[in-house]
Amino acid sequence: MRFLKSKPPLGIALDLYWLKVHKWKVWKLIGIAFLSIFAFALLMYSFVSMDVNIEQYLLAIMFRGFGYGVLAPTLMWALDESVPSLEQFFMGLFLFNIVHMYLGGAMGYGFYTTIFSHFLNEFNFSFYNK
Repeated sequence: MRFLKSKPPLGIALDLYWLKVHKWKVWKLIGIAFLSIFAFALLMYSFVSMDVNIEQYLLAIMFRGFGYGVLAPTLMWALDESVPSLEQFFMGLFLFNIVHMYLGGAMGYGFYTTIFSHFLNEFNFSFYNK
């Protein structure tokens, strides 16, 4: 049941419809995925509070699951179509994972840490000085 809340099957179905049925370009689909992940970040980190209910995070989790469900197969599709050999495919896959996991993770953690420290300090200051 928990798997169905994250909605990757909807993202994969959109990928198949977009790429196999209509044979449209990949770039708009990547844009949809990043917009969905951005919506996740906005929803998730706008609810930072001490008294938040877990149900408020469900829509954000659905956006994240949908975004990653669209992004991963789309990037694999684009990589598969752009390289002529299997060896180059796996080299590109390796580089994509390095960039995605290490550089993207480090930049994201740094950004969120800076934002969290600013907002949490402001919240604690206004909460305790009433």
